[in-house]
Amino acid sequence: MSSDKRRRNDRLTPRQILAQPGFRARVAARALEDEEFRRKLAASPKAAIESELGAILGRRVRLPRTVRLQVHRESADVFHFVCPAASLAGPAEDNDLLIFWEHVLRPVS
Repeated sequence: MSSDKRRRNDRLTPRQILAQPGFRARVAARALEDEEFRRKLAASPKAAIESELGAILGRRVRLPRTVRLQVHRESADVFHFVCPAASLAGPAEDNDLLIFWEHVLRPVS
């Protein structure tokens, strides 16, 4: 990621990034493609997500103890939908969010 994009992503807090559907889509795509990541996500969700956030922000990320993450496995007959908290949208500029979306929605390599 370019340093310009990294600086713009630094304006978003880890909680704001967690609230973005695009970030969740990135994590889901990586779990589909990477068996080791899928196992880590199931066994230690917080560590796996902190690692993904660190990759986006270009720095080590530690989520507060109060942040709880739940991982659910879907099946052919069970689907999960999330109703996000509106309070997590935050004051980020539209431009910053567009750049963030562009980054997280690219295919995971």
